[in-house]
Amino acid sequence: MGKGNRFRLINLSPTMVKMIKAYVYNYRRQPKPTCAKRLFISQHGRVLTCHGICLLCKKYLRLALSEKRMEVLNPVHSCRHSCAISMLASGCSVTDIKNYLGHEDVQSSMVYLQMDLPQRRKIQKRFNEYTQALLSRNAQIEALIDKQEEDEIMKWLDSL
Repeated sequence: MGKGNRFRLINLSPTMVKMIKAYVYNYRRQPKPTCAKRLFISQHGRVLTCHGICLLCKKYLRLALSEKRMEVLNPVHSCRHSCAISMLASGCSVTDIKNYLGHEDVQSSMVYLQMDLPQRRKIQKRFNEYTQALLSRNAQIEALIDKQEEDEIMKWLDSL
């Protein structure tokens, strides 16, 4: 159950399933009877609230990030951003990311797809290698693309 009281189905990788099973078996607290079907349990045996999850995210992000970075960071959104960027880098479409994040509008997902310039360049490089592998060398096509147009295309990709 997520934002807007909507249910979302989340696909889990085999590694994530192993981690969750290890968590339940080794670390999960004994839940109160009314909370037995919940995965994450508070130290009191009750459902872990959104506030509790936010505090846990902040706790572990502080170990990894500077205080200056933490001032402008929303912990929950940083997890969603990380997930969205990973999906984008692995080749998922923006539509797939939108559906996975549970957004009705693609523009809502675009907030999570902002990344730094080195990461953009890495994805551009992978995209170029991929398209070059698919397209056979064609003299007529290559004649259409001169160096100036190639630079303009790269500037446009950098602006995304």
